[in-house]
Amino acid sequence: MQENVISCLSGLRDDEELFDVTLVAGERQIRAHRLILSACSAFFKRLLKLYATPNPLIVMLDVSHCDLMNILDFMYNGEVKVGILRLT
Repeated sequence: MQENVISCLSGLRDDEELFDVTLVAGERQIRAHRLILSACSAFFKRLLKLYATPNPLIVMLDVSHCDLMNILDFMYNGEVKVGILRLT
């Protein structure tokens, strides 16, 4: 059951369907689903309840596009792939 839900949500994102919120990181915009954001983050849940507009635009200050994409990957897929930093 859980795998079906994750697959369905990831499919909506991959197919770019039914997005209802836009996140801005830097100069780039990322579309997402408020249901996912609210279910995964108390911050987003409070924010989206406070500003209950049909298609909110949320500007993420001091968050890089790459970091925001990794956060969304984790929210939608339950995992995220990150590179390994090697120090010499």
